[in-house]
Amino acid sequence: MKALGTEKLMATGNAPFSNQPDDDGFDLLEVWSILRRRQRIALVCFVTCLALAGIYCVLKQARYEAIARISVGQDGSDPLSIESVLPTGMDLDSKLQTQVKVLTSDSMAWTVISDLRLDQKTAFAGTKPVSKRNGLLSAAGAPLSSIGDFQRAGLVEAFSKALKVSAIPHTSVIEIRFRSPDAQLAAQVVNRITSAYVERNFRTRYDATMQASSWLSKQLDELKANVEQSQEKVAQYQKQKGIIGTDENNNLTLSKLDDISKRLTDAEADRITKEARYRLALTGNPDLMGSLVEDVVLPTLRSQEADLRSQLATAQTKYGDAYPKVVQLKNQLAQVDSALKKEMADITTRFKNEYEESARSAAELRAAFEAQKQVAYKETESFSKFAIMQREVETSRDLYDGLLSKLKEAGVTASLKSTSIDVIDSAAVPVKPIEPNIPLVLLLGFAAGIVTGVGGALLLDKTDQTIANPEDVEALTALPTLAIVPLLSGKSEGSLETGQLSVVAQPRSSFAEAFHTIRTSLLLSSAGGPPRVIMVTSSVPGEGKSTISANLAAIMAMNGSRVLLVDGDLRRGQVAESLKVEASLGLSGCLSHICEWREAIKPLPGAPGLQVLGSGQRPPNPAELLSSARMTVLLEEWKAEFDHVILDMPPGLPVTDPVMLSPMADAVIVVARSGHTHKHALKRLIGILARAHARVTGTVLNAFDPNMQYYGHYYGEFDGYYGDDKGASTKKKKAAKLGA
Repeated sequence: MKALGTEKLMATGNAPFSNQPDDDGFDLLEVWSILRRRQRIALVCFVTCLALAGIYCVLKQARYEAIARISVGQDGSDPLSIESVLPTGMDLDSKLQTQVKVLTSDSMAWTVISDLRLDQKTAFAGTKPVSKRNGLLSAAGAPLSSIGDFQRAGLVEAFSKALKVSAIPHTSVIEIRFRSPDAQLAAQVVNRITSAYVERNFRTRYDATMQASSWLSKQLDELKANVEQSQEKVAQYQKQKGIIGTDENNNLTLSKLDDISKRLTDAEADRITKEARYRLALTGNPDLMGSLVEDVVLPTLRSQEADLRSQLATAQTKYGDAYPKVVQLKNQLAQVDSALKKEMADITTRFKNEYEESARSAAELRAAFEAQKQVAYKETESFSKFAIMQREVETSRDLYDGLLSKLKEAGVTASLKSTSIDVIDSAAVPVKPIEPNIPLVLLLGFAAGIVTGVGGALLLDKTDQTIANPEDVEALTALPTLAIVPLLSGKSEGSLETGQLSVVAQPRSSFAEAFHTIRTSLLLSSAGGPPRVIMVTSSVPGEGKSTISANLAAIMAMNGSRVLLVDGDLRRGQVAESLKVEASLGLSGCLSHICEWREAIKPLPGAPGLQVLGSGQRPPNPAELLSSARMTVLLEEWKAEFDHVILDMPPGLPVTDPVMLSPMADAVIVVARSGHTHKHALKRLIGILARAHARVTGTVLNAFDPNMQYYGHYYGEFDGYYGDDKGASTKKKKAAKLGA
């Protein structure tokens, strides 16, 4: 299959091009082109949204909003509150949210509804009476007790929808809002909610305090009786166990044990002292014994002994042992020594007696101490139980005293404790309605219109499976686009209805230039020479293939070539009729041997060198005629007689005529109509022609709207400088202005 090379397309000025950006990013030009192509749906969406916003503003009932602000302070100290005993861990934000829930509760709503009798106000309950279905309006003068459960639920629901309570962040302020068609009613409702909330807060605290006081009065009586019984049990137990004293650390047994312990300590110390004196006395050392006694007998004897010994030693030295004075001194010394020994023996005996007496006393005290310890050990269990009973009595007494004190404070607290709710701003009667916010609604409508318009256009474009631009054709078929035939203004421009071709009537228009491009592309499409037999077909009817064929034949004839335009649509061919050419004989007659083709062809006025062969009479078997040997002979004869043969064939999907004849053509041109040709249809046709080994040279995009992407700028410049006389005159006027 021959196809147009990239180099040749560049040479003819018709190389494939794309207005897509190099990257895959968001392309505003593409969006703009889509909006221009889909401007109708975009405009409808925009106008619809704006109209709906306007209708909403007109039909929406005006509503007023009254606002009040209250401050919820920290609670004061309450001797009967649980917070004074146990920390609740609830921060300010949690308390504010709790109060918001209280303000929006059904009980609060019903309090306001019943106080203001909102069920009798049309601004709140509506105009439909309760006797009708879903009606909420009570009759004038109807008692409150006449409101049923269904009506009450409806009134509370309507009240909750109109009420909005919110805590202002980072403050202790709560904002109360209520909306109503009646401005005064809105202010009344908000102020009544505020007052009812303050009353409820005070009443709740007062009732809770008095209820606690009543409960405490009953509990105190029971607690008092329990304290008295506990004290009586302690006394009986103390008497039963013989416990004398206030507790286990202060009683007669322990006092006695402590006294014995002190006496035992003293006795042991005395025993040790006397034992030491006795043992020193046993040594027989008169010097040590003299230091232990306080009398003067022993020192005197020791002094006499020393004096006698001194005299005796002197006398013996001087007179000898036989001297009477020496004998006398010896006798005196013996008497003193005897007296000294007797005194030391007496002292030792006395120390011994004292020591033995002290040891006996210490042993007796030790035995008494051990006996008293056993008594104390036996009384330990009794003392422990006694201590427990005493602590129970003290705990009950402390609890009784504390609750009694709080009970005395309860009455004063319930009456004098101030509420923690402070009304910052009372609700004033609003002067301007909050709904509808016309500027905001219109702005939202405008924005929604733009969003829905753009979104609708993009969605419709994405879901549209028709060919829109040359890029769609090239991406789908992988074939070059030989030319883009623009959609001209005017009902019949470019068509065959006028009997005169547009390329002949307006040779310098952008429409004609598109066919110049097709002609140039075809002439350069093959290296061996320009194609002789050119077939033009499309996927489905209504894509303008006959217009393309006729204008292509005319533009090639204007180049000095001998061109034959053959209407190959034996089923619905209308080329000759549209061009006002006699078509009594035609291709069907030539194939059926009714006539010769030279008799059937007719020249086209205004297009020298162009001959037209109509389709002729509609045969019963067009496919057989086109695939016959006669058709092959005719093609060979036409190729010998004419430079180019243009075959205008029927669509390739409904019938097989162009597919069977396509291998005989030197070039096949597939026509696609912008906004009409379906992508699947075009792709299927290209596949069928490829399997038939047709030489598909390229495609032609017909009826393309130049007012999209950069094509509008391209064709505008083209018409302004190379277009028709009107464009040329415009160019001259611009040049004159520049020259001036």
